[in-house]
Amino acid sequence: IRFYYVRAVSFVGMNIEKALRHFLTNCGFRLPGEAQRIDRVISTFSQCYWEDNAGDIANCPFQDQDTCFLVAFAIIMLNTDLHKSQPSKSKTLKRMTRSEFIANLRHVCAADKFQSYIYDIYDAIEMTPILVTPNSPQRAKKKKRRGQGNTSSLPFKHDKDYATSLQAWVKSAKSTQELLRT
Repeated sequence: IRFYYVRAVSFVGMNIEKALRHFLTNCGFRLPGEAQRIDRVISTFSQCYWEDNAGDIANCPFQDQDTCFLVAFAIIMLNTDLHKSQPSKSKTLKRMTRSEFIANLRHVCAADKFQSYIYDIYDAIEMTPILVTPNSPQRAKKKKRRGQGNTSSLPFKHDKDYATSLQAWVKSAKSTQELLRT
């Protein structure tokens, strides 16, 4: 089911960073906390990405699907490293640099050969983080504890917002049902 759901998404013409960003933010996936589950989701993504872009050297300069998997995982780790919250006062925060990112991928995808491609990925992640779980329950609980959340559990304040949100949810459910049927 996971494969066919992801296969319904087209990654044609996207570099791996844009495709992964699209996959994690627009396709209904939220990465789980467990490494084995993340592995399965990213493995499925890399298979579909590879099928869509194999042979397109500009967007996918990799030799095989396994390389796509490793680069996608490296992107997730980079995103986490660059955009993690501040540590306690006693610890200093060291972020991964471009050269460290290249060094991590050197033996995976001939990063020296595709250095500008890898640098573009690093720059894109550094500039705009991938918000992997923008509406996670943990984030909502933290906001409520800090007094930043709504008093209601609904993400709208007015009747018009409610109607608009409800229509969007219904459309989303219908398209998801159709996708699952196929």
